[in-house]
Amino acid sequence: MAGFSGVQLAALLVSSSVLAALVSLAGNHLLAQLQFKRDYFREIVANRLSAYQQIDELIGILRMTTYDDSGRIAHVVFLNKAIYDRATLIAAAAVGLSLYVSEPIRENLSKIDFILLKLPHNASESEAFDVGVAEREVLSGIRQSLFGLALATGDDDVAFVKLQPNESRHSALRIRRFVHSEDALFAGCYA
Repeated sequence: MAGFSGVQLAALLVSSSVLAALVSLAGNHLLAQLQFKRDYFREIVANRLSAYQQIDELIGILRMTTYDDSGRIAHVVFLNKAIYDRATLIAAAAVGLSLYVSEPIRENLSKIDFILLKLPHNASESEAFDVGVAEREVLSGIRQSLFGLALATGDDDVAFVKLQPNESRHSALRIRRFVHSEDALFAGCYA
């Protein structure tokens, strides 16, 4: 039984150490790539969630209506400055995040934005009510369409579910999960 000489033993230790370092380096590189993918998709999911939360809040605001003594119905968004400002802010934020929603939702958000801009800057209460009455049917139709699109499940939309009893939001809906295509992309980070 022949033993290893000191030089052979040293060469064996150095080569196995170098090999272990190379394997460790390759493993760390792979793990860093996977972490980057997970972080990237986590950011996409967070932005998409934010976009749909904005849409959810806008739908809730656009549900509010009022009427006058003659029975004409108008959206409150045109009559209350704070609600109008909030709705235009939300619409702008949702349009800004439109990269993360489907094309039909983007189109409906743009339509809502254009309708909200029909209110003159210094409109009197009477003028604002007239605009609210004139745009009520169109705005309600767009809101219902937007609601249906947001409820749809498919490649470009999310599913909504009812809130828990202890949650206090203006709407009885909240985003729960993302479509299977994004889930598959996110799961692909682990493949």
